[in-house]
Amino acid sequence: MTNTSNIIVLISLAGAAFITLFSCVVMLVNRFEARNKGSQSKKISTVVAVMFFCSSFCWFSMLVYLLHPRVFVFIHPALYLAMLYFEVLLYYIVCCITRTKGDKRFCVWHFLIPLFVVGGIFAGSFFVPFDVQLTIIESHGRVYGDYRLYALLMTSKSFAFFVYNIIYSLLSLRRIRHYRQAIQDYSADEGRSPIRWLYLLFFISLGTLPLVLLGSFLGRNPLFNTIALIFPLMLSVFQDVIICYNVVVVNFKIIESEEALHTSASAPVPLGSKSDVTEKEKRDKKIDKENFERYIRQKKPYLNPDLHITDMATELLTNRTYLSAFINREYAMNFSRYINQLRLKELAKLRVHPDYENLSGMELVQKAGFSNYRGYIRAKNKEDKEATIRME
Repeated sequence: MTNTSNIIVLISLAGAAFITLFSCVVMLVNRFEARNKGSQSKKISTVVAVMFFCSSFCWFSMLVYLLHPRVFVFIHPALYLAMLYFEVLLYYIVCCITRTKGDKRFCVWHFLIPLFVVGGIFAGSFFVPFDVQLTIIESHGRVYGDYRLYALLMTSKSFAFFVYNIIYSLLSLRRIRHYRQAIQDYSADEGRSPIRWLYLLFFISLGTLPLVLLGSFLGRNPLFNTIALIFPLMLSVFQDVIICYNVVVVNFKIIESEEALHTSASAPVPLGSKSDVTEKEKRDKKIDKENFERYIRQKKPYLNPDLHITDMATELLTNRTYLSAFINREYAMNFSRYINQLRLKELAKLRVHPDYENLSGMELVQKAGFSNYRGYIRAKNKEDKEATIRME
């Protein structure tokens, strides 16, 4: 690289290391100060903080590589592990946010496999002279003879990162698509749906791959080498900022199991007792359309911006699965769309009501049950799109 390119790269790496480390601190503060958040939200904040630490360590290690190659030899295995763990932790975060009923626990092998791979490289380093390791680092793996295999393993970070990125991006995409179907039958809060920013993370993650690979093969060109480093760096930092912001403002919905909700909502009841049987009968109670619509008119549950299908199921003395199937069968739509239709109708009434003529648009939207204006816009756009399709 030229001197100018070196300066640009060094400043970029230092900036990325600082931003991600600062994001790590923000997540830790968010973890310990958010007393009103559930255990799952605190867990997500903790995992995100660890992921940011891995990201910061990666950028710091690259700084060391450029400035002190001899020191880099010692931290190289840790860099390799941090790169792989970043992808694993990002997928783990997606799994925590998109958890649905019946999901299995996160498999520990996701963490063990990178540990075994890097552990093998680290163990092999004890049988390779330090000067040879330094030569491998400085020459980008151009060492032959007895150490050719070790040189290949030591410089395989880009390829391993590429493979892990592809695998975990596809796994994340599958999780997001499954969650997208589940959340529509659980919550009607369009303003706090994580679908959009999770998809954005997916595309950003894939967007870094082409230049990472090309940089490995065409790294001798100073200009291209600088671009191949800085562009993925900027995308990665942008990705970290998106995650940090959405976790801090809790821009996601955790689908709670009915068992957990009943456990937290009531005191323990002895098994086999009359109250226990009665509670079970309540959860299995069926409903009809007339009673359901009377409940909607009188209680207006849709005015609650944090409404979940489990809330309505509890009040109607039924269960979430039956209520979801009932709405789909009777109204030919999912829970989310049904509730947001009611909110849009409520908003139309509020706008022409003389008592609310002095309220702003935002105040009317919130009074109709939307958590924010963004949620209203998304719900309205969906209804306009459906109306257009019906007209065609």
